[in-house]
Amino acid sequence: MNDRSKARSCRYRVWIVAYRHWQPPSCSDVPPDAVALEPAEEGTLSARQAARYVQAFNRAVLGGPRRIWAVAIPVVGVRYEGEPRPGQPLPDAGGGFSLPVSRRSPPGPGQPSASC
Repeated sequence: MNDRSKARSCRYRVWIVAYRHWQPPSCSDVPPDAVALEPAEEGTLSARQAARYVQAFNRAVLGGPRRIWAVAIPVVGVRYEGEPRPGQPLPDAGGGFSLPVSRRSPPGPGQPSASC
């Protein structure tokens, strides 16, 4: 996969950022002193969707009194809170890890029972 197709297939998360001392040269530039405030949308966007969102948002706030800006950040991967990272030791089995309990009724006579 070349760099151009990677960029098209990459997902982005648009964040609203604050800045102090900066004059935006264009709607797609990023403030050097940007501080993340909040995600602009739930989930991720394609490169095209993110570019459109950023340009529309930044045009709307340009020249306004608030020093906020939209920035598209490439999403490298998804990590769920509580999910272990590679190489991280897991806590003891009694420390809260358990499999979900099946709501099915127990096997009837002559049926094999499911066990691990």
